[in-house]
Amino acid sequence: MVSSIQEYKGISKALDRFEGRVVAYREFLQNKMLELKTNGDVELLVIATGEVEALESMIHRFSLRVTGMEPENVEWEVMDSYCSRNQSKKEGFSAGNHEYFRWALLWIQKSRNYIEYLDGVDSAIGVTSVTNSEVGNSDRDISNTSYDIALSFAGEDRKHARKIADKLLEANYSVFYDEYEQATLWGRNLYTHLSDVYQNKAKYCLMFISKRYSEKLWTKREREAAQARAFKESREYILPLRLDDTDIPGIEGTIGYLDLRTTSIDEVVHLISKKISDC
Repeated sequence: MVSSIQEYKGISKALDRFEGRVVAYREFLQNKMLELKTNGDVELLVIATGEVEALESMIHRFSLRVTGMEPENVEWEVMDSYCSRNQSKKEGFSAGNHEYFRWALLWIQKSRNYIEYLDGVDSAIGVTSVTNSEVGNSDRDISNTSYDIALSFAGEDRKHARKIADKLLEANYSVFYDEYEQATLWGRNLYTHLSDVYQNKAKYCLMFISKRYSEKLWTKREREAAQARAFKESREYILPLRLDDTDIPGIEGTIGYLDLRTTSIDEVVHLISKKISDC
């Protein structure tokens, strides 16, 4: 059976190949219109309807296996209607061609965002890794649990999050960190449950700000839930921890933050401990 990681990477690579061909096809027609020398066979660049349907089938299977549900239009939509805009038989770079390229590239980006969202769900419920399913506080009924702190981070920044989570756990603080919760998160409605955690269940939210954090759909949901809580609080709730200089919507530049490039993990943990103790 193909693993979730392999399936995610396979769909990502297929989308990358599609995007490369669409961009090359657009350049081919632009050069043709300008009567520049063109190389290659245009038919090899055009994406056929069958190819699109095959990739869509992969996305459907991935969604069903991860969430148990068909993809919803709010998250993703099929490309069938876009394919009809293919004007490959026309000469030159017409308005119809321009529309086809615009919609094709939008579909590729939306599909890429959707599978990144599925990958985030997959990681949270522990389908791809069960090695930590019995670590820390994973055996508790988290529906009624309150946490000292909830960690919100992109998967690419997990190494930093894990170090901080482990040190806080060693100091006997209650930490919401997905690897501690895999057994109890498995099978839950993650959209509803995680929104509740970040909006209602923690004393603080430690937000790992980075370029990847700004790009993921899943972290966007966590951030919005945390910001809804922060809006109602009379004290600080979101604790920004910068990994780079990326701007995050709703996190103003005037808000105090720590920078992991200049602050050690131990110092971050010490300051979090002071925050929790003073709460």
